[in-house]
Amino acid sequence: MIRLRRLVLCSILLSAGGLMLIGVAALLAGPSLPPDQTIYLPIVNHRYNTRNFAHGRFGAAASSIELTRYLGLQPYDLSWFNLGWYLDWGVNTQPPEPYGMEYVQVIRLEQTQGPPYYALVEPATWGELAALVQARPNDLYVVGNEPDSPFQDNMCPAAYVSAYHDIYAFIKGISSSTPVGIGGVVQPTPVRLRYLDTIWNTYQISYSQRLPTDFWNIHAFILNETGGWGAFIPPCTDPAGAVTIGPDELDRMDIFISRLQDFRQWMAAKGEREKPLYITEYGILFPEDYGYPNIPRVRDFMYATFDYFLGPQSISPTIGYPRDNNHLVQRWIWFSLAHDPYDMGGALFDPRTTPPTLTTLGQAWIDYVQQLTPTVNLMPYNVIANVPPDPRPVTATIQLEVINNGGSTISNGFYVTLYDQGGTPVSSEMTQGVRCCGRFNVVTLLWPNLPPGIHTGHIRVDPDNRINETNESDNEVEVIVTVLEHYTRLPLIVR
Repeated sequence: MIRLRRLVLCSILLSAGGLMLIGVAALLAGPSLPPDQTIYLPIVNHRYNTRNFAHGRFGAAASSIELTRYLGLQPYDLSWFNLGWYLDWGVNTQPPEPYGMEYVQVIRLEQTQGPPYYALVEPATWGELAALVQARPNDLYVVGNEPDSPFQDNMCPAAYVSAYHDIYAFIKGISSSTPVGIGGVVQPTPVRLRYLDTIWNTYQISYSQRLPTDFWNIHAFILNETGGWGAFIPPCTDPAGAVTIGPDELDRMDIFISRLQDFRQWMAAKGEREKPLYITEYGILFPEDYGYPNIPRVRDFMYATFDYFLGPQSISPTIGYPRDNNHLVQRWIWFSLAHDPYDMGGALFDPRTTPPTLTTLGQAWIDYVQQLTPTVNLMPYNVIANVPPDPRPVTATIQLEVINNGGSTISNGFYVTLYDQGGTPVSSEMTQGVRCCGRFNVVTLLWPNLPPGIHTGHIRVDPDNRINETNESDNEVEVIVTVLEHYTRLPLIVR
């Protein structure tokens, strides 16, 4: 309680942006209060989230239909989790995306007996898939959910190859820039890498090309593959090398880390190092009464994975993703935002109550992410100059990727500028926003009126510092363009 001898009024409104001062009156209008009169006013205490932002690396599996149940809760709602993305194991043309969260489209499949040996489950028709891509061309599209699991999409490699080829080509035919990726296996173990090897090789044999994917995607549970529980063996796959995991080993960080390293090594061996790696589901599936209490055991595992993902231990100069400072993993999704804690572990909310209540693990998540701050970092990458053969002088076309390897999406526009050797601006292009975590925009710049010779310049990203970055020292790259005096044209002889 507050004891006042002179009353001061201050009206405050709570809005999405925080506190807004409406007005202050130093003294009440009208007769003054007697000096010995005391007025008691209540203190209204609210928790204001001043550190909310969409951290693009952190995500949670959740039902989009029920997502609105977790908005506006007191004292903590969904905004406190700083989630940057989520999936619900399906597709949606109008998914809720509160607080800047991105929705992941997961195309569900099933194997059939006759050609083409697969069927669409969700969406159910090609027409529905076309409408989905047209409505949501910028979403991530994952083809299949755990095709290696007998309990999920359950597809032999040949059937999955047929489905993936057709769906990938269909989506790219509608929107060539839409990111499409392979479905995530339950865990990157030797027997499941062999399952992926078969998919990879079958695709090459069937279509005379490498399997095209814009990103790689795995689940990262630690589960048994032998005996009567766990992930079991992928369909149509030799079980040799299947791992045996005890019920007390689901949170072993040494296994977790070594499997991620193995998968990145597998990617590098396939020539796929230059692709991002997303974990679209992981966590502890056993409930608390199976020996996995939220506090401290599941919390400690969750924190250890966060520390690993964000820290230097997950950086590799030989197999990491170059566009993301060589981190092994770019983004991750925890299982789950809300499921019945009696059935499985890892829930951040308990959905059995109305309204849903925060679990102790959910509070632990908030405690961790509220210590983080938004980060963005721009850098040029993969610069390619194209010089036409004639006439002289020429206009060179320079194309580059502008990467954001911070954890937050940049929504504002900024310039990318080409300078000649003397520092004079030659050309500049505005690019609108770059999503987080090693994703990029492609920018094209022109260098006109170049005579024969070697021309040196440099490109600077955000030269007027519109974007507040964590590292301003990596925004520049040198450009060398060679224009030959003459090009030799050789006849084409066909025998």
